[in-house]
This record gives sequence, C-alpha cells and structure tokens, in this order.
Amino acid sequence: MIEIKPGMAIELSITGFNHLGHGLGRHLGLVVFVPGTLPGELAEVRLNKIYANHAQGELLRLLKTSQERTAPFCSLFGHCGGCHLQHLNYPAQLAFKLQLLKDNLRRLGRLDLEVLPIVPSQMPFFYRNRARLHYHKGELGFYAAASHQIIPAKSCPLLLPALNDLLDNIWRILPTHHQQFASLRSITLKANHDSSQLALILTSDLPLGNLDSLSCQLSQADQALASIWLNWGRARGGNYGPKWRLIFGQPAIEEKLGSIRLAVSPASFLQTNWPQAKKLYNLALDALELKEEESLIDLYCGIGSIALLAAGRVAQVAGVEEYAPAVEDAKRNAVSNQITNVHFYAGKVEGILPRLQAADQRPQALVLNPPRSGSSRKALAAIGVLQAHKVVYISCNPAALARDLRFLAEAGYQAEWARPVDMFPQVAHVETVVSLQRQSHKISPRINQK
Repeated sequence: MIEIKPGMAIELSITGFNHLGHGLGRHLGLVVFVPGTLPGELAEVRLNKIYANHAQGELLRLLKTSQERTAPFCSLFGHCGGCHLQHLNYPAQLAFKLQLLKDNLRRLGRLDLEVLPIVPSQMPFFYRNRARLHYHKGELGFYAAASHQIIPAKSCPLLLPALNDLLDNIWRILPTHHQQFASLRSITLKANHDSSQLALILTSDLPLGNLDSLSCQLSQADQALASIWLNWGRARGGNYGPKWRLIFGQPAIEEKLGSIRLAVSPASFLQTNWPQAKKLYNLALDALELKEEESLIDLYCGIGSIALLAAGRVAQVAGVEEYAPAVEDAKRNAVSNQITNVHFYAGKVEGILPRLQAADQRPQALVLNPPRSGSSRKALAAIGVLQAHKVVYISCNPAALARDLRFLAEAGYQAEWARPVDMFPQVAHVETVVSLQRQSHKISPRINQK
C-alpha cells in the first residue's frame, strides 16, 4: 500500500470546489484541497499537510487548464488572503456561488426550496467602501491566507479608487511618523457612496502620542478626508478596542439610501458594496409584501438602514441591535430624516423580543440580518415564539443560513425561496435573501433561558 506523506508530489484531477473556492480532487481516496486550481484541471501538486480525512496541497504547475480560468489582475493574488477567485472568470464565479448556496441548503439544511438566479454586481472590481490593513514594525498590508503574516499592499483593485488614493497618501506620509506607531495594530479606511467623505481609523494597543502633524498632512493631501479617529485598547469580540478619540474632522460620515440620509459613526457596520446593498435591502422588503397597516421588526438592524427604508411602507417598525453605538446612530438617523414610526432597542435579540411580545407588540413581518456566525438558538427560539406571519432572513454565510433555516422550520417557518446576491466579487462569500412563511399548524419552541 502506498503511504501518503507530506512533501509528496502527485498529479491530481480537480473535480470541484470547497466553500473557500479552493479546487479539490481525490488521491487514493483522500480529498485534497488545492488553492488556485479549478474544476476540470489536471495539476501537479505538492502535499503539504495530511489530516485524518483530507490533505492540503500546493499547486506546482498546471498540466491542463480550465476554459473558465482567467489571469489574476492583482500581483498579490495567491499571497494576500483577501481574494479567493481572481483566477476564475466572473460568470463562473457567479455559478460557483449559486451552487455553493444550493449545496449548503440541501446538505446542511435538508431543504428543498427554489433558488432564484444570483444578482450579479455591476462592478466586479473597485467596489469596496471599507478595508482594514494590518500594521507591524513599518509593514502595512493585508494578512496572508490563514496567517498573521502581513503582505504589504500599496493598493487594492477591490477598493474604491478614492480609498486607493488615500492609501497611497498614507504610504507616503506614514514613514515620517514611524516612531509614534510602536503599538499601532491596524488602519481602517472607509468611504461613503460617492467617495465625497472618507474616514480613517487608527487602531492601537495603547493611546498614541500627538497626531496633529499626521492628521494635518493627511487632510491636506486628501480634501475628501472627513474624519480621523484613534481607537485603542484590547479588542473584545470585534476589531476595535473600547476607547475612541476624534483626531480630526466630523464624528460620522454620511451615506444615502434612496432619499434617506444615514450618519455612520466609525465602528458601526455598513455593507462594503453599497450599490449591491441597496438591491439587497429592496429585494428583502419586496419579498415581505408589506401593507400600510402592518408592523415590522428589523433584527440586527445596525444603524437602521432596513428599518428606516421600511418605515414608509408600514405603520410601525422596531429595530433591535446589540451594539449600542449603532443604535444611537439609528436613533439620530430617524430624527434627521423626520421618521417618527420607528423605534430602536439596544440589546440581544433573545432579550428584546420577549419584552416586545410582553408589551403586545406582535409584528406581521420580521427581517433578520445576523452576523456571519448566524443567529443563536435562543434568538431563533424567540423569533418562533413571536409568530410573525412573514420572515425574511438575510445571510452572508450559506452554512450558518442552512443551519438556522432548519431550526426555523422546526419552529413553524417554511422557506419558500432563496436568492443570492453577489456582494463580494472575487471573494468566495455570498449574500442571500430567503423568504419564509409561517405554517399555522406548527408549534413554536419554548425559549431556553439557560
């Protein structure tokens, strides 16, 4: 029997993808994942790591190439961990994501529902309005895949051009302030819809010294730079520490969602592909077929984007969000847009929903847009007890979505259809909208208070 060892070179026929867009094949019955390969290709591969039920391989050379292969447009592809699919042409990327969603719904969710065609992005490049670059001892860039090794990056073809211009200015100016940044961890760049307002966040372990010279140089170099923030302290459950100081400019940048203006403070979440986000939100609300006399609850509402967009369609809206600063943004956004039929609550879904139910606030419709990890079982149980007739689930993780839909099915909600939206071209992630209807014969689970 041939023993499979690390370091072996083998020929491998690539037959499929894994969830990260890595090609996969089988060698002597062992599944081998190989980044940079595509289905239909024959590759010479070095086996780097051998596990109990799979192996990790490295592409040495292609012996046969796929017709769907295209030349990567970034010299960092294969080194930087930000992109997964630059070597796959865009129509094939869309087909991969559609199939990834179908496979997860069927295998993990055990669901048989209609999956509608994916909504493509009009901009496969230069679409990201946010990026976080890591910093260590003068090196500024993105992490390599599955690593904390920094790959220096002076531009990124996924970023909005204005953010690349800002990054270029940072590279020119930062070296003159190197001594100040011994504890600097990362630099986050943000832009609004038309790049008329940019924000810069310096995140460090300790408070940095005088940054007046740096902020003056950066703001003079880029007239669109609206704010510079310093954030410090140990990050807990996110990218940012607990301490904030505004170094330069205004406390928030302004975004637009139709006629609604949204103030976005530095740590609040905003979708990275704003043109696609607007399509996503309207698709979700259209799926609910809202009526003027109905009420809606928006869970994981962030700064209130969906809740405020829905306010003109229904009688009442409640937004629930655990991150308190985002709730303050949402409240200010409601006031500034003169929207009076929306109320926002700070807290966990499983804590707020029973309170709303006790106050006899039973909505006809509900939308949830949880983080990548999905919803907790307690949150899903609370949704089941609430018994809204119509539910839309927005997900950025097909595996977590499939898991949560199984639980909602047990709670009495039947998924009717799903539609993926390509929010992240060149990346293996896919956003999805799922429409669910409550089945009256089902019994909702009790909330587990333990």
